[in-house]
Amino acid sequence: MVEAYAQENYTNGDWGQIGYTAPGTKATSGDYSSNEFQYTGSTGTWNAKNLHKLDDCTANSEGWALTSTVKPQNDAAAGEVHIALGTVVDACIALTPSFNKLIK
Repeated sequence: MVEAYAQENYTNGDWGQIGYTAPGTKATSGDYSSNEFQYTGSTGTWNAKNLHKLDDCTANSEGWALTSTVKPQNDAAAGEVHIALGTVVDACIALTPSFNKLIK
């Protein structure tokens, strides 16, 4: 969703613009909660925090985070998206080993 939006608009979009809805109940724009996780984000960011202990991942760890940057329209690689890990907690990432494969 991030890449499709970026290739058409040469910028990051917020969750509504890219068509993303996090699981759970919406509290505010970019803030959703389920019984297990709280999801937050804004333009170019996505974060998940577990609300309960999951194996070695302690409760309220902000264990999953991504940021994206987009090459602007005047760049030779216009619309190209780079996705990077934000601050993550190793004990939490160990529960989702494919999460690291999102990095480009």
